[in-house]
Amino acid sequence: MVEKTPSPIPSEELRTAREVIDAAIRETRAWEWLCLTFTIVFAVVGVGLIILGAIRGDWGIAGPGVGTAALFGPTLWAAIKVWRTNIRIRLLEIPLSLAKTADEAAGIINEVFLGRASRRKSDGVL
Repeated sequence: MVEKTPSPIPSEELRTAREVIDAAIRETRAWEWLCLTFTIVFAVVGVGLIILGAIRGDWGIAGPGVGTAALFGPTLWAAIKVWRTNIRIRLLEIPLSLAKTADEAAGIINEVFLGRASRRKSDGVL
């Protein structure tokens, strides 16, 4: 018979998988909005400077517009990465709710975020 080890966290402070996941997504929501805001700003300012430079025939204005518009891509990519991470976190809710042990939960997290099944030394496989 296996003895149950007492949890270091009192039972009234334990949170469900849904509560933890909701908190994690709330924490990343600000970064997602920040990335999207910068994406819009860089696109509007960059394209605006390019158009203004073309109308005036002044490439001294359009040049920085090209540089600013070029920042659109990286900020959009960062926003997409945050969004995808939030989706991955949300998709963990059901499997983590069904996990009965910490090892099962760790294996699920490892598989989702690292893209591979966890392997333990005790299995004879590294």
